[in-house]
Amino acid sequence: MAHDKILIFDTFYNMLEGLEEYIEKSGNYPGFVNKRQIYKKTVPQGANLSLNKAESLFRTQLLIFAGMEKPDFLGEKIKEEYYRWINAVGIDANNCPDEKLKHFLLEINNVIEGEDEKIINQTKDYLDNKEKTNPTSPWDMLKVFNAFQGPLDKNREQAELLKDKTHRDMKTESKFNSNTEKGQETFGQLTGSVANRHSDFHFYPQTTSSASDYVSLNSPHPTNPSEVVQEVKKSPQNWSIDEIDTEINSLGWTKKKEFVLYCRHARFNDYDQEGKLNFNNNPIYRWETFNSRERFEVKKAKNISGDYLTADEVKWVVREFKNDLSVWEIKEIKGQTCLVHNSAQIKDNEIGTLIHSKQKFNRAEWAEINGMLERVNAIKRGDVKLERGLFVINQETSEISENEDWFISTQLRREVDNRTGYLVHVPNAMIRVKDLSEAEREVIGYKSEQSLQNLSTSGTENDNKGIGAGGIFAIIGVVSALVIGGVVVVRKKLNKKNR
Repeated sequence: MAHDKILIFDTFYNMLEGLEEYIEKSGNYPGFVNKRQIYKKTVPQGANLSLNKAESLFRTQLLIFAGMEKPDFLGEKIKEEYYRWINAVGIDANNCPDEKLKHFLLEINNVIEGEDEKIINQTKDYLDNKEKTNPTSPWDMLKVFNAFQGPLDKNREQAELLKDKTHRDMKTESKFNSNTEKGQETFGQLTGSVANRHSDFHFYPQTTSSASDYVSLNSPHPTNPSEVVQEVKKSPQNWSIDEIDTEINSLGWTKKKEFVLYCRHARFNDYDQEGKLNFNNNPIYRWETFNSRERFEVKKAKNISGDYLTADEVKWVVREFKNDLSVWEIKEIKGQTCLVHNSAQIKDNEIGTLIHSKQKFNRAEWAEINGMLERVNAIKRGDVKLERGLFVINQETSEISENEDWFISTQLRREVDNRTGYLVHVPNAMIRVKDLSEAEREVIGYKSEQSLQNLSTSGTENDNKGIGAGGIFAIIGVVSALVIGGVVVVRKKLNKKNR
């Protein structure tokens, strides 16, 4: 009937939109957004689906399409339209590093030809397994049934409106201004490399392992971030970056989401009794655990363009900088002040990992970053010199620093407090070593030494000679040397003690 034909083609286009959403979110095809052919049929206006949700949307639409009865003559028309779409989006064997996408493309063709057992059986097995492992969480089954509801409602409306018309009364025109033959040729080149392995391909995350997957699923996975990065660089097609649920409640609703790097064999449904995702021997790694250089290497291997995947990455950079500021510097790039990793080659794809604009940080974060680098650079340039065991007073706050190490500006005109004889503190010209972070001390090569020792017993005895019998003064303290205009002033801090 006419309404059947319309519904089949609508569902076919819905499926392609889900696939386009997955392709764009995968990050494997920079600029793909300009190649997209289908918009806003099933993806809500303004929606920003994650890679996982985009893949889930595609799977659901493929399952709906697989469940529809498609007569042979109509299947041929759909296949021609499918090949036109492949030619229109411009993905070919030379620019497709995504093995999963190749399997998706092959399965679509199989479903069009009526060979839909794979996606249907795997969906059934997946839902059965979910029911066994978490019988109180029926949400996956509900999602599948809800996905069918829209097309069913539309089918009823069309059936009523077009009840007297057949498929011959409804002409369909191609949505794609492209070539069927070239698309078919590209399809063969793309899927030929995976055709002999398609029977082992899984549309859903595997919580149990088949014989062929046993080694990859059950053997230990790397835990060191640098080792993980090397695995990604060797086989980028097996890895993805996405925001996933890492904590759920008893009903299966999301409690916490995090950006992660994961392998295709990851177990996404492995939650403990508290609803927390199991990361143990599970190839899922929090994006936060990688440093800036490692995140850059992963995004480069996955051909993901610059900028940030999450706003939290800026906070990670601040934390990373404070732990090791030796690899960072401030530079002007294209008229913008930026915090730059010393390994950066100043390319656009480094933005969001190795290059960070000042505008990305809040005022307090940038002030801390800039202040730390200014102090370290001043010490490295020799603008300040280390002096040990100083006595310093802050006349504004009355804070006293006794017998501590300071970096003093070589240009400072020094002043002594008349009441205490301590060196007067001058902001921005004096840096107390105690106020530097561990990372700053490490960068400048500071190594603490014992403070000047108390005067030796023999020295004290010598100083006591000549003191009258009416009282003996025990001289206890340290000597603090202050340089004032080239004159050394020595002040002994005495402590009178009656015997």
